Amino acid sequence: PGRGSMFSLELPAGRTVRAAPASLRPAQTLGLTLDRRLIVIVEDDQAVRRALEVMLMSWGASVIAFDSHAACAQWTQGVEPAVLQPDLLIVDYRLEDGHTGIEVIALLREVFAKHLPALVVSGSMMSSPEQLADEHGFHLLLKPVVPSKLRAMIAFKLGLR
Repeated sequence: PGRGSMFSLELPAGRTVRAAPASLRPAQTLGLTLDRRLIVIVEDDQAVRRALEVMLMSWGASVIAFDSHAACAQWTQGVEPAVLQPDLLIVDYRLEDGHTGIEVIALLREVFAKHLPALVVSGSMMSSPEQLADEHGFHLLLKPVVPSKLRAMIAFKLGLR
C-alpha cells in the first residue's frame, strides 16, 4: 500500500510473420480537396482559428478569418459580392459581447447568398441545437473538432465526394 503496483505477463513465444511486399506505385492521396474554394472563419479563440486556417489551407482552401462578429461585419462593408463569393462559413457559436455565430451567418447570407452553407462550432451545448440548426440552416460540430469529422462535414455541405 502507498507504493504502487507491479504486474507481469507470461506469453508464449511468437513466430515471425513475413511482411507483404510494398507496392511499387506511389500512394495516392485520398480525401477532400478544396482547391478554388473560399471558406470564411469567424472564431474568437486565436489558437483554434489559426489551427482551422492551417488545416483548411493544407486541404487547398483559401481562407479569410476573423476574430469577432464586429471584424466580420466591418469586412462586409467593403467587400464586392460579385468579385468575392465564399463557398462555406465556419463560425464559432459564442462570440464577443454576446454575439453568436448565428448572427454572423445571417449577416453573411444577407451580403452574399441566402443559402450559403454554414457550420457552427461550439465548445458548449446550446439550448435546442437541432431546432436552431433547422431554423437557420447550419450543421453543428462540437469542440474539439476532429479533422476527419470536419472534412466529412465540409464535403457534405459542399456536395463533394
